[in-house]
Amino acid sequence: MGRRVDYLREETTIYIALAVWLILIIFLSFGIKVLWSKYAKEKVLNVFLYPGTIVHECSHAIMCLVTGATITEFNLIRLEGAEIKYERPKVPILGDFLIVFAPIAGCAAVLIAISFLLNDPVNINTALPKDINFTAEGFFVFAKDTLDAIKATLFELWNSADFLDPHWIGFMIATIIFTVSMAPQRSDLKYLIPG
Repeated sequence: MGRRVDYLREETTIYIALAVWLILIIFLSFGIKVLWSKYAKEKVLNVFLYPGTIVHECSHAIMCLVTGATITEFNLIRLEGAEIKYERPKVPILGDFLIVFAPIAGCAAVLIAISFLLNDPVNINTALPKDINFTAEGFFVFAKDTLDAIKATLFELWNSADFLDPHWIGFMIATIIFTVSMAPQRSDLKYLIPG
């Protein structure tokens, strides 16, 4: 019985750590997009982010098909305002959440594929903190571990920087494009909390 409880606790810890990381990614990508929109010309920004926009909207469309939502409008041609409109999904409660969450998974999948295609130009530590104690101290330990992982990733990124390597440059550009494109639209934020 003890092994089963440890296994469940370990599995729950992984899901909580993943949820915290995903929330962090959502807010950071949303914040970066807002800042870029404020300081860059909109047309230039839209052209630069267009590959990410395509993946973003296609991810919505694929998840609409999976959840049974009828797509009423799907436009990828416009640089500004590329969008998808759909009716309510047939999957109750989680349908809208899955559709709104799809670009995060889609952009991450494309970024991972690009990393493999470019022979993994940036080696980073992908380990998540292994244990979360549900106490105030446990929260701060988790926060410290998260910040340490971010710091280690940034140091590795800086140490692996090779501005003459086209693989490294391509991966950095793809990282910028697809990370910013993960951001949900303002109208979608309400669906990120299922239920």
